[in-house]
Amino acid sequence: MKIAIINKMLRSVTLSLMVLAFMSCTHKPVFSSYKAISNQSWDADSVVCFNVDIEDTTLAVQLILQVRHNDNYPYQNMWVFVDKTSPDHHTTTDTIEFYLADQRGRWLGSGAGNVRLMPVLIDEHYTFPVKGVYNFAVRHGMRTTQLQGIQDIGIEAYVKE
Repeated sequence: MKIAIINKMLRSVTLSLMVLAFMSCTHKPVFSSYKAISNQSWDADSVVCFNVDIEDTTLAVQLILQVRHNDNYPYQNMWVFVDKTSPDHHTTTDTIEFYLADQRGRWLGSGAGNVRLMPVLIDEHYTFPVKGVYNFAVRHGMRTTQLQGIQDIGIEAYVKE
């Protein structure tokens, strides 16, 4: 039983380090946008939307979801749904689970004090198929209606060098 818990913890820490390593290899931001969550309480019916105008369809980017949270977040993990809609109205949905804390309750990601920023890799090698405005819609998939402690949701894309 303890081995399974340790393995799960190592996987989550390894995944977090991999995301940070991927980010450290990137230098050219294609876009970066954040939205504040009202009252730091993310309602299950609240969708955080980002509209991004893409002109260059030759770039392969890393898509990264950024979750800024504080100590009021009550769980170790989080589930989110990310809908990507292209200008030609083609939509794909990613279901992503990630960890914000390790098995001992220590927050992962970067930050100081009670505020942490957790990067979550959506896609390591994404290319935009057509020019135009893309919509990214993010909603949480947790079982609670009001998700406390979430301050901001962001989405970023970087060209890998």
